[in-house]
Amino acid sequence: MELIYKILLAIIVILIGINAFCFAEEKQVENNCFVYIHLHPILLLEGADLIYLTIEIPTSPSHSFILKPSLWNNVTESKIKAFGSNTKWFRIGTDLGIRYYTNGKGNGLYLQGTVGLFHRKSEGDKDYTQNYYQSKPKRNSFFEADIMGYIGISMKPKKTKFSIFYDTGIGYGSRAFPGVVEGNNIRIDMNFGLGYGF
Repeated sequence: MELIYKILLAIIVILIGINAFCFAEEKQVENNCFVYIHLHPILLLEGADLIYLTIEIPTSPSHSFILKPSLWNNVTESKIKAFGSNTKWFRIGTDLGIRYYTNGKGNGLYLQGTVGLFHRKSEGDKDYTQNYYQSKPKRNSFFEADIMGYIGISMKPKKTKFSIFYDTGIGYGSRAFPGVVEGNNIRIDMNFGLGYGF
């Protein structure tokens, strides 16, 4: 975990550097030049080792680059209602995407598209596919990929660096095991984030 925190610190330092260029280029829209780092407080209530961030990097008054790194360790499936068992699992990965603000001011209503790639592994001999593919060999390690579209609201009060957002999205995801791709399904996602601008 110590290495992960060092990596996150390095990412924050890089984002602050990017932010300096933003201030040099974009001054006409208030609050549009901050790099916002959001936590997902609802997930923190799960009581597992979770790092899940939404990082918003403005590139223009109407567009932002979105980075959503996540590290979930020792998470119990029954808590998050993913598979309905008590198996604990590990997941690491990120989403990358673009956010478009309809008012061109860096807040308010937005549309967002993301692509995600994750690696997931269970603890012990739990077979992630046994609920769906009874005849398949047991596999407890696989990659997941998804593509999602969101609609949401972002609020950034003037004269502060705070940010709040909520969005909901729908998309398509699949799992990839060695030599085979399976588990394709429709996915629905909702996010609530509290953040601060740097």
